[in-house]
Amino acid sequence: YTEYQQRLDLDQELRSQRDAFSRQSRMDPLTELANRRQFGDVLEAATARAKHSGQPLTLLLLDVDHFKQVNDTHGHAVGDACLLAIAARLHNRFHGEGELAARVGGEEFGVVIEGQDLATVMQRAERFRANLVEHPIALGGIVLHMTASIGLAQFDPALHHDVDALYHAADSAVYRAKAAGRNRVCHDAAELEMVEGSP
Repeated sequence: YTEYQQRLDLDQELRSQRDAFSRQSRMDPLTELANRRQFGDVLEAATARAKHSGQPLTLLLLDVDHFKQVNDTHGHAVGDACLLAIAARLHNRFHGEGELAARVGGEEFGVVIEGQDLATVMQRAERFRANLVEHPIALGGIVLHMTASIGLAQFDPALHHDVDALYHAADSAVYRAKAAGRNRVCHDAAELEMVEGSP
């Protein structure tokens, strides 16, 4: 019986370790959001569902403005704490059913949003942008006034033949937001663009 129990305990420990490694392989270690790998897998599956069902799928990409200045001025520990604070806000705003927030690069974040019309997602992105401006990040005695450039693209099978095309469309919208002065939300289609904030 003792040997049998030991085998059960060992099996349970191995399963727990395997589950932990699996979680770690899908999670960004700093922010505990999904990492780029998990983000890519979810976006690919969501795109396949959108193709099949015709339900809306929106990709949101966010780039923290002038983040290098935070690291250069205050050091990487403060920079990491800043990213952690922004990630927590992003998770709080985008954690419903059919939503996944992820860290996809150094100061770049992404959100996959299924089943919501474009106007709703645009409004939610704008509220996030405005909230970041209105509520600076306080870290000990340091107050950081951060802004973000946000790009959106909604999946359209006539325009986006695969996940890469959708990602490129959202990424292009981020660059347009930056070119227009940062601290704003842009859509990949000019006629649907929302430009807010100040340079």
